[in-house]
Amino acid sequence: MCVATNGEVRVQAGSANCFAEGRGSVAVARGVGGAAYAVGGTQNRAMAAGGYALASGEANVATATGEGSWAEAAGTGNTATATGYYAVATALGMANTATVHGDRSRAFAQGADNTATVTGDDSAARASDGTGNTATVLGDGSTANALNGNDNTAIVRGSGSEALASGGDGNTAIAADDSCVVEATGTGATATCP
Repeated sequence: MCVATNGEVRVQAGSANCFAEGRGSVAVARGVGGAAYAVGGTQNRAMAAGGYALASGEANVATATGEGSWAEAAGTGNTATATGYYAVATALGMANTATVHGDRSRAFAQGADNTATVTGDDSAARASDGTGNTATVLGDGSTANALNGNDNTAIVRGSGSEALASGGDGNTAIAADDSCVVEATGTGATATCP
């Protein structure tokens, strides 16, 4: 276990690594391969259990739990949470949230006030290149992308499905079953399947 606050390692036991700098920053790492770093600003929190967590900037939170997991929150007020075997969550910019609960899945949120969420294995969600975009996957082997605009929403509820909301503002794409592919582009477009 490793615990670091305000530029000092307070606890070091075992092979875990940690470092924290800046007022109010905390890094805690546990388990084999655990590494946590809270750097580049203040009020950052990085927590890792068997994975890698990096919180960089101002008031970011990164949490990685599981072998090979990776969580990165960089910028201001971002939250990245990766839970699962080789799960990856990345939140970059301002007030973005990326969350993964599943093995080998990925969530990426970049820009401002974007949210990417995955619950399932081998899936991916991306909310980026704009403001207020939301990408959500509930299922295995699926993909949701909300990007290249503002206030776009892509939702997948099923396995082996894809949803894309892009190319403008206020688009909504919902794949509500297995093996469904749906795309909403333009401005204010809505598409669902089945």
